Amino acid sequence: MTLSDGSSALLPENSEALATYCRRLEAELRLERSHLGSLFAAMPDMVCIASTDGYFRRLSSSWEQVLGYSLDELLSIPYRELIHPDDREPTRLEVERQLAGCSTAHFVNRYRTKDGRYLWLEWNASPADDGNLFAVARDITARREEEMQLRLWADAFRYCAHGLAVGDPSTNTMTACNPAFAALHGMTPEELTGRALLELYPADVHDYVHKQIAILHDKSTTSFETDRLRRDGSRFPVQMDVVCVKDALMRPLYMIASVQDVSKRKEFEKALLRSEAQFRSVVEAAPEGIFIQTDGRFAYLNPAAMAIFGGRDQDELLGGEVIGRFHPDFHELVAERIRQLNELRLGVEVVEETVVRMDGSLATVEISAVPFLHNGKAGALVFMRNVTERKRAMEERQVLEKQLQEAQKLESIGRLAGGIAHDLNNLLTPVLGYAEMLESELSGLEEQREEARMIREASLSARKLIWQLLAFSRTQTLELEPVDLNEVVGKACRLQQSCVGSLVAVELSPDAELPRILGNSSQLEQVVMNLVMNARDAMPSGGRLRIATSVVVLQEPSDGLPAGRYAALEVTDTGEGIAAEDLPRIFEPFFTTKGAGKGTGLGLPSVYGIVKQHRGNIQATSTPGRGTTFRVLIPALEESAAAPGAADSCSPGEARYRVLVVEDNDMVRKFTMHALEMQGYEVTGAESGDRALGMVVDGAVVPDLVISDIMMPGMNGVEFVGEVRKLLPEVRVLFMSGHTSDHVKQQVMALSGNDILSKPFTAKVLMERVSRETGVRREKA
Repeated sequence: MTLSDGSSALLPENSEALATYCRRLEAELRLERSHLGSLFAAMPDMVCIASTDGYFRRLSSSWEQVLGYSLDELLSIPYRELIHPDDREPTRLEVERQLAGCSTAHFVNRYRTKDGRYLWLEWNASPADDGNLFAVARDITARREEEMQLRLWADAFRYCAHGLAVGDPSTNTMTACNPAFAALHGMTPEELTGRALLELYPADVHDYVHKQIAILHDKSTTSFETDRLRRDGSRFPVQMDVVCVKDALMRPLYMIASVQDVSKRKEFEKALLRSEAQFRSVVEAAPEGIFIQTDGRFAYLNPAAMAIFGGRDQDELLGGEVIGRFHPDFHELVAERIRQLNELRLGVEVVEETVVRMDGSLATVEISAVPFLHNGKAGALVFMRNVTERKRAMEERQVLEKQLQEAQKLESIGRLAGGIAHDLNNLLTPVLGYAEMLESELSGLEEQREEARMIREASLSARKLIWQLLAFSRTQTLELEPVDLNEVVGKACRLQQSCVGSLVAVELSPDAELPRILGNSSQLEQVVMNLVMNARDAMPSGGRLRIATSVVVLQEPSDGLPAGRYAALEVTDTGEGIAAEDLPRIFEPFFTTKGAGKGTGLGLPSVYGIVKQHRGNIQATSTPGRGTTFRVLIPALEESAAAPGAADSCSPGEARYRVLVVEDNDMVRKFTMHALEMQGYEVTGAESGDRALGMVVDGAVVPDLVISDIMMPGMNGVEFVGEVRKLLPEVRVLFMSGHTSDHVKQQVMALSGNDILSKPFTAKVLMERVSRETGVRREKA
């Protein structure tokens, strides 16, 4: 065994000698620990022993001073937690490398102080025999910051785009310069270092430069323009900005010069002087208004500017205040822009302002300006463009866009109304149909029959409300024929004569030359009645109601209508009028200005929908307190147009009595089948187009007549009938629907040649349509 003095010894064999030997070892160990403790305490750097389990084993007191933690805290915290997150992985790899037996390592990382800051530590570490690490750390944060600051200043000097040079004021020689300064002279920084300052100036400016240096020693700063020399002896103009740095006793230490090549600026100024004559000729012919202002007054105006201001000659405006030719609302803004141009030399981006012309009228202009020197005075070159007409056109476009948005909004609401009506129609069809059947079968039971009649009447009222929704959505099925609008107006007014009241004077003014239109009389009567009742409600204390028809010829498209002849209906009242904010919404469903319980908000929307179904348009104009006018335009019918003919019917002998009913709604399908069976028809039902087509293909049914809903999941009615016609070209078809689009209506007419059976329908209406299609009236079996 080796002792501390280097000698070797064997362990004693007797116990007393062994005890003495152990005491000697303990003494030596205490001495070594004492020496190590003294060494830890004396070290100015941060000394530590770190274990492989991630904790410090021993730390010098300098750790407390640098990081702010107590030694107990540091010994209890895993040292990984103190390391900056970005430095943890590199530090871990370095520790593993040391523990693997590598040589002493040198690295840096960041440690967190108790107050949350991070300090840069420089480490020297080496592994111990027991698997721990001995390490010494030094706080180098201040040094790194100083190095970074010096690096920043050095980079700023080196990479600055302007030429920078440092000179010695005692010798007037150059001590350093950046690459940009050297490049200006066609040299390298090394070539310029140590040169006399005057060597870089032409001889004819030396006296001037001496004067500037004298000013520099006196005032510590100077700025001037002069010429400098390149390597090849050529001259170039520069802007010099020089500062003299002095010590506390005001003795010059060094000079710093910033040099900027102003060759391009000089060339521009010369070119500007050469083009001054050309400027006037170009400006005089410019289509835009151009004027020059100095001191806030007109110094020059071209002819276009004179035209904008409405002046006859320049004498009317020259010397006058610019601000006086602008609308008072812009005076404060114009004054501030003149200050920016004249004092701060800042340009003005394109803005829109209002000018007051010489005759007092107003014009809207787009105006911009740039700083400008005129006869040695600071001012501005101002450009104007008259945009009055363009503004008016934009405002008109905005009005049209708003109208389009309103139309699109009404279209969206209409689609929603149509969807709701479709579902309600499916529900009402069996209610109305069975109520009618029940009423006819309760003959002799008056009380029960009255109850069935009340169900039927309620269903009819609900159907009327749904038709109003469908009229607004323009998906109600209408049978159209040539109609005399004057007759429709006369009939509607006779029906409502008692409802208008004696306080309202009604004036009818029909146009005897009014052309006929293609329309539905009952629906058009509804339009007239709704408009008349709306006018009556607007005149609770009485007034005048004028109903007039006339011929209108549109020479070009207007408000969505193509050019052509139209029959016009105008309903004008002298009532309360409609508020401007409410006018755009009057055709929206459920919107009403009437009090609670006085209106459903469906009258005008249904009018709107009916008119649109007739390919027409309706507009309202109103003045609060003076009345409202509704104007309806519907395309005139060419006299040569023929009324739609009736479908060919077959004779009773053909006996086309087999009917296939295709409907996805169980209640509607069962009611339709029941009504047909009661009249003796042979009826088969299918809940979908796919199912019905399969029955026809398999031969399970060979129908003489197909009654099909249009809108069904999977294969819809139009698709189904198209496939059936390939198998049975002669089969008759009757479509039914709660609502449908114009595009689908066209497809239906092409396939069936007749109108759609509208839901909800009664058994009586169903039988009339079936008889029309088959040409056979069946009595109840």
